[in-house]
Amino acid sequence: MNRKKVIVVGAGPSGCAAAISAYESGASVEVIESRQRASIVESETTSFEALQNLTQDGDALELISKMGFDIEPEAAYLGAKIYPPSGKPLDFRLNRPHGYFIRRRGQGSIDHQMIERIERAGIKIEFGTRVEGATPDGRLTITKGDDRFDMRADIIIGADGRSTTVGKGIASPLFRKDIAIGIGRHFKGPHGFEPGIAQCWLGSRLCPGEYSYVLPSREEVTVVTTMRPHMVPKGTSYGEYLERFLATPAIREGLGPSHKVCDVFGSVPVTPGIRFGKGKILLAGESARLTDPLLGFGMKNSILSGHLAGSSIAHVDPVNEYTTWINEKIVPDLKKRMRARETIMDSLEDHQIDQMVSMIEVVISGTEVDAFFDSRRRKALGSGIWSLTRKGYTAQAMKLLLPLVRANFSLKM
Repeated sequence: MNRKKVIVVGAGPSGCAAAISAYESGASVEVIESRQRASIVESETTSFEALQNLTQDGDALELISKMGFDIEPEAAYLGAKIYPPSGKPLDFRLNRPHGYFIRRRGQGSIDHQMIERIERAGIKIEFGTRVEGATPDGRLTITKGDDRFDMRADIIIGADGRSTTVGKGIASPLFRKDIAIGIGRHFKGPHGFEPGIAQCWLGSRLCPGEYSYVLPSREEVTVVTTMRPHMVPKGTSYGEYLERFLATPAIREGLGPSHKVCDVFGSVPVTPGIRFGKGKILLAGESARLTDPLLGFGMKNSILSGHLAGSSIAHVDPVNEYTTWINEKIVPDLKKRMRARETIMDSLEDHQIDQMVSMIEVVISGTEVDAFFDSRRRKALGSGIWSLTRKGYTAQAMKLLLPLVRANFSLKM
């Protein structure tokens, strides 16, 4: 029996999940990765990524475990402090973890575990090899050092990130308005932030069109500010926004004696993909633009889409099978979150964000009646509803936001 030849481009979590799943589906698999192995699994530089858990699928670790992947999180996130532009925070405690801190580099990281599993299975990985082009008929142009050569495959799985080479001509192009930029620093050592409680800061002064955040574990903390490039005023650098955030008294005090380990920089798509395959090419993870448009989470969908792409190899028409799966399992949630982004992040000004947070505080605290006996809260609620309704935002925002808030949060007064 002839085994399908599958070439996976990219050895991140999405590519590794695809390679393992395709191998278990009976395919002959080869993985091509532009980085060297040492730079992925032996780096001493610490890098974390958040694994989203607020989904309809249940616990993310359990979902990924069912695919056969064992992830050991550094920490679970059980709450959050939300700082609107006014500066007065809401302190949430959740009914279940809303995310996990996952190590991405070094021994024991998720990337290390997945690559070791691929190697134990005997799947070939070509490190230090770059794909220069791919066509829907299954041809790839490869370079390694000074050598350039062509390869052919029955199926190509593109898991090579948002600037995908494999997906050129398939995925819709990304413009400045389609991405969010993140810039930050990772610190290690004693700090004053509460472990397991994320912080999210809103407002145009720190993060135009996005949010700034703090993710603390017991001995480490990541501080990042994100922004939409097309909303950054001309003459203002991304680094200026990070310095503003780091200079915030609460952040400066919280970091305390901890020391910088590394810089953090990256970008994620905030508009979902439309096409996930063509001919003999499938796109997974960020290559397919499956990142959460509202919060920027990408790990769960990357692993899930990679797993689905690899599993589709066993079917007569992998592209149709995979596309159907993605449209059923991932796309509906992304579209819902895209509408939330358009309603909130892309539309509200700072004073409206303050009003929205005041409205949320009233609703989730269970004191709607008491609000009418508190002139300050009554004024905030009334002006917020009027202002947002006049601009056409309230119905959409509440419809999208409040069920999520009520289901997952309780307010710490």
